[in-house]
Amino acid sequence: MPGGGKSRSEAAASAANLLVALFGLLLILLAALAGPAWTDRHFLPSFALSRAFQVGLVNGLRLLLALVGLFLLLFVRPRIDRAVRGGRGRRLAVSALSATLAVAAAFAVAEAVLHTRTWRATQERLTSKEPLRRRDDVTGWAFVPNHRGTAVGEGRVIDYWMDRFGYRFGGRPLDLDRPTIVLAGESILLGYGLPWPDTIAAHIEAATGMQTANLSVNAYATDQIFMRLSRELPGSLKPTCPVRPMPSSCRSIPPARSITRSYSAQNSPTRSAGTVPSGMWMCARGISMWSNKCSLMHRR
Repeated sequence: MPGGGKSRSEAAASAANLLVALFGLLLILLAALAGPAWTDRHFLPSFALSRAFQVGLVNGLRLLLALVGLFLLLFVRPRIDRAVRGGRGRRLAVSALSATLAVAAAFAVAEAVLHTRTWRATQERLTSKEPLRRRDDVTGWAFVPNHRGTAVGEGRVIDYWMDRFGYRFGGRPLDLDRPTIVLAGESILLGYGLPWPDTIAAHIEAATGMQTANLSVNAYATDQIFMRLSRELPGSLKPTCPVRPMPSSCRSIPPARSITRSYSAQNSPTRSAGTVPSGMWMCARGISMWSNKCSLMHRR
């Protein structure tokens, strides 16, 4: 019956109108909620980009998301309503479903390709070069634990000795009951190409009298350092002072500081979250500065 067909078209138009309106409002809500705290939880820092640039980029995407939501509400919704009322609802639904399936298939194919060996970082292609590495599901690669090997660099033999955790050390095992200065970085903090006595870790131990745990791994970027430290700190280590090399463009990394605070508050019987120094992640401007600050923190 004509009346029945019209009522069905109106019901379908109302449903489509409501669906598009809700989707537009959802985009605007997501844009409003994706503030700095959300950014810190979902995006890891980068060596190449300053934090201000990264936050600005996210804010730009938030603005774009909100504009898309407004566009759906003000322009797309009325057009869809008219199309469905005009009897073109079936064709519109088929087109929307086809586009959605195409986008989903594109994401699936891209994800599969990115997981292939071709798209892995050069450092993930393991070789027999010392210090030996192994695949790591979180950071991409890590050092082989309980391994000692040598390499020749600039005419001298370099001894790379990894403990049971895969940390480079000088031969004395970590005492998990002692306060520890945790070094998290890449080849510089690792001391790549240097004998153990010449490494930053060895100099810090000599200057402070405290032991170090060197979590550094060759060619790690900021996000890998952050992920490795966040995974290791909930373990048995008792960090008094985490240290990492930090270029001037990446000085502010709130997630790292929050992890350090929460770890210290939960695992130290004498230290509360409020007494953990906010500058525990320091810029690598000199071994003497590191040593002095770590000693002060330890005395506190």
